Amino acid sequence: MANTSEIANLISAVTELTQTVSDKMADIDQTVDRAVAKIPAMFAEKRVTVDVNNGDDNNPDGPFKTLKAAIFSVSDGGHVRVTLPQTKEGFIYELNTRINIGSRKVTIVGGYSSMESEGYKPTIIKPIKELNIHNHTALKGCFYGHTGGELEFLYLRTMLPRLFSNSEAWHAHSGAFISGAIAFKQHNYNLKPPGIFVESNGSNEAPVPFLRSSARDVKGDMSVALSYVDIETTDKKPLFELQYGGSTMRFSMHNSKVFDSSGAKVEARELFSGLQYGLHGYATNLLASSVLTEKKG
Repeated sequence: MANTSEIANLISAVTELTQTVSDKMADIDQTVDRAVAKIPAMFAEKRVTVDVNNGDDNNPDGPFKTLKAAIFSVSDGGHVRVTLPQTKEGFIYELNTRINIGSRKVTIVGGYSSMESEGYKPTIIKPIKELNIHNHTALKGCFYGHTGGELEFLYLRTMLPRLFSNSEAWHAHSGAFISGAIAFKQHNYNLKPPGIFVESNGSNEAPVPFLRSSARDVKGDMSVALSYVDIETTDKKPLFELQYGGSTMRFSMHNSKVFDSSGAKVEARELFSGLQYGLHGYATNLLASSVLTEKKG
């Protein structure tokens, strides 16, 4: 039979163990509380700005010097809204970096609906091009992403560069301004200039594609929704490409017009082209068939 001293020691040991367990549970509860508190921030839209003159890409909250740093200020899967500079002359942001948005939700803002009545013009994104080692026109500046990624332009214009003479657009993601398995939306309500247009540089070369449903290195379906976005083509050259037989572009236009810089009438279906890929043995998209391209509607 245990004596009084042994019983007292046992009680003390049990008390200490109970306190240890209690303290550990409190630590676990605090850790869980901290993790739960971070969840809303992970899914909340982070709002940042770009200042090309005074921005600092090392500042986690901006203003940032580059668009890429602003987008990458949230982790993959996060949501960020980036406002670009706006001026009365129409600020031109030269994009010379390829940006993989991954599965981020990215909104890029170039103005607001009443800006023109207030004497301001929407920001223009101008992707910078290069002639690559394969003698193809590629873009130093472009967007691409993967399933779950979303890219939205608000009150923003895009100036598409023309191909280099005697070249074709590169077939990878850098051969188009926007590509990959992402959802793309653009909204330009109440803005007069075309939201998508081709640069005027004295050349009659075709433009680099604005959209490509897929690419050799970023495959997948794409959904596109344009609202109040006027599109200006040049010489009725297509601006959107469907690549790979297995990929789909779901496309919709609302209150948007298509016209040509020459004054020629352009129908929406003429914006699209299939991409032949004979060099690599891939099937050409059915849209390249004359039966479909000549059919109206």
